[in-house]
Amino acid sequence: MSAEAAPEFDRVKSLTAVKYEYDMAHATAALLLEKWEPAAVEFALIESFLVHARNLHDFCLPRTTDRREWDSDIRAYDFTDDFGVETFDIDTIETINRWLHHITTWRHGSEHPGWFPFPMMLAIHESMNTFLETLHDVELVGILAVTHSSVAKTIRPDPVTD
Repeated sequence: MSAEAAPEFDRVKSLTAVKYEYDMAHATAALLLEKWEPAAVEFALIESFLVHARNLHDFCLPRTTDRREWDSDIRAYDFTDDFGVETFDIDTIETINRWLHHITTWRHGSEHPGWFPFPMMLAIHESMNTFLETLHDVELVGILAVTHSSVAKTIRPDPVTD
């Protein structure tokens, strides 16, 4: 890894990066409403969704000294001190991490977990809604507004079944 200094924090550019994560989580969750063949395509979509969902979870976490952070990390508390939530419970995050970080013995004898992106997307939407309510900058709210509105129109609390 380079010893190069992290780029200077820019509120608009940083929130645009958050918007990308929100857009991608929403798009992959929407694509997962359909059945994909071969199964590897569906797994690729699920894993893409999980990466973006985890990134948004990490963005929303409250400030703490118990977690390693990099100078380049973008967190909700960079924008407002009034915000910090855990979007997913620790078991969900640990399961996501076990499947995405690397090949691990935790996978022995187990099938790919049954992920239901839309309940997870609902949790993301709720966290982002709370974040937007604490963000008192109209320009910054505007960056996320279209995505937030699109997500609100498509989220479902229950998985789609055939």
